[in-house]
Amino acid sequence: MVNSLYFMRSTSKDFLLWLFWLAASSVISVAAIAYWIRVNSDSNSTNDYTDQTRITFAIIALFLIALLINIINTIKIKWEFANVNPSGADSSLFKQHLKNLEKAATKSLQFDQDFLLEIIENRLSRKENWVQLFASLLITLGMIGTLLGLTLSMSGLSEAIDGIRANMQSTDIAEPPNMTASLSGLGNALSGMSSAFITTLAGAVLGGLFLKILSHSTNNLIEDLLDNIRFVTELEYLPKLQKQAWQRELENLSTANRDLKMFVDKSQQIDFLLNKYTDNMMQASEGMNSLTKSLEMRITRHIEKLSQSVNISHHDKLLIDLNKTVIGLNRLTALLVFFIIVLVAAFIVGFVVLYQAYL
Repeated sequence: MVNSLYFMRSTSKDFLLWLFWLAASSVISVAAIAYWIRVNSDSNSTNDYTDQTRITFAIIALFLIALLINIINTIKIKWEFANVNPSGADSSLFKQHLKNLEKAATKSLQFDQDFLLEIIENRLSRKENWVQLFASLLITLGMIGTLLGLTLSMSGLSEAIDGIRANMQSTDIAEPPNMTASLSGLGNALSGMSSAFITTLAGAVLGGLFLKILSHSTNNLIEDLLDNIRFVTELEYLPKLQKQAWQRELENLSTANRDLKMFVDKSQQIDFLLNKYTDNMMQASEGMNSLTKSLEMRITRHIEKLSQSVNISHHDKLLIDLNKTVIGLNRLTALLVFFIIVLVAAFIVGFVVLYQAYL
C-alpha cells in the first residue's frame, strides 16, 4: 500500500505541473491574442503589428483546437488514475485490463501483461499524437507566414526603390520630388516584415513551446498511469491468476489421470471377461463334440441292432430318418457356433467402444 500511495502522489505532482503550464500558457496566449486583436482593430493605433497573410488567425484557431484535445486527454487520464483500484468503474482501462488478463489466464498457463499494457499505451498515445501534430503544423504555418511576409516585404522594397529612382531622375527643379510612392513602398515592406515576425513568433510560441510542453506533461501522465497499473497488477492480481491457472492445470491432470486409471481398470475387466468367455466357449465346444460323438455311437449301435431284427426296406427307412436327425444335429451345432462367434464379436466391439471412450 505504501508503494501504491507513492505512485498516486507522483501522479498528483505531474498533474499539478500540467495545470501550471496550462494556466501559464493560457494567460500568456490570451493576453497576447487580445493585445494583437486590439492593435489590429484600432485604426488610430500607431503600431504596425499587422499580418497581411492572415496566417496568424489559422495558427490561433489550430492552437485552440489542440489545447482542447490536450485538456480532454489529460482529464480522461486523471479519471483513469482515480479508478486504478478494485472499486473503480467497470469502463475504466484498469478493469478492462484485468478482464483481459483473466481471459488470458483461462487459455494459457504462462501469460504476460506487457502486450496488453502496450495496447493501452498505444490507445492513449494515439489521441495525444494529434496534439504533437498540431504543434508541428503551427511551427510549419509560422515558417510559411515568414516566407510570405518576406515576399511582401521584398515587393514593398521594390516599390520604394522604384519611387526613389523616379525622384532622382526628375529634372524639374521647380517641382519638389514626390515621396508618396517611396513612403508607401517602405510601409508595405515594413508590413511584410511585421507579418513575417508575427507568424513566426505565434507559431513558435504557441506550437513549439506551449503545446510541446503540455503534450510532454500529458505523456508523462500516461507513463505514470501505465506504471501504476503494472505495479498494482503485478503485486495483487497476477499472483492470484497464476495460482488459479496452476490449480486448473493440476485439476485437469488429476482428472486425466483418474480417467486413464479407470480406462485401464475397465480394459483389464474386459480382458478378463473375454478370456473367461473364451474358456467357456471352448469347454462348450468340447462338450458339444463329445455329445455329438456319443450320439453317433449310440445311433450306430441302434442301427446295427435294428438291422438284425427288421427287413432291408425298414432298415433303409430308418437310415433316412437317422440321416435327417444327424443333419438336424449338424445344423444345431452350426447355429451354436454362429451364436458363439456373434458373442465374441459383441465383446470385441464393446471393448473398442470403451477404449475410445476412456482414451
